[in-house]
Amino acid sequence: MALILFIVIRSVARLFKDSEEVIQYTVTYFNVLAFSYVFYGLFLITTSIYNGLQLPTNSLRITLIKTLIFTIPFTIIGSYAGVFGIFLGLALSNVAAGMYAGYEMKKTFKKINSPLADVSVWNEYKRDAGTFLKRLKSW
Repeated sequence: MALILFIVIRSVARLFKDSEEVIQYTVTYFNVLAFSYVFYGLFLITTSIYNGLQLPTNSLRITLIKTLIFTIPFTIIGSYAGVFGIFLGLALSNVAAGMYAGYEMKKTFKKINSPLADVSVWNEYKRDAGTFLKRLKSW
């Protein structure tokens, strides 16, 4: 999906505003943040799992840490380097929050003696990506 987005992002951005400045900001945003979406996905899945396990306090804690400890400070620091720095700060906060959420989830799984405690999220991501690429090739 990210590869397709990289190819068509200029055209998509042009649909919203035919301003070269807006298009350039949009392209830069997606180029900088695209790699961090995997980590942001892990963050979102983790908070959803906590809510499903009736542990909303854990979900809230992870969300507050992402916002107050990672996103706000990283984007403020990044703002000194301009718009690119803000985008980079957002990307880094996604990575940090995803790693933190994964760590917390693993800790919770161990605490409740879940068999999921032994599952590697990163290996699962790699396996899923490999399966996706094989299906894409066979298309």
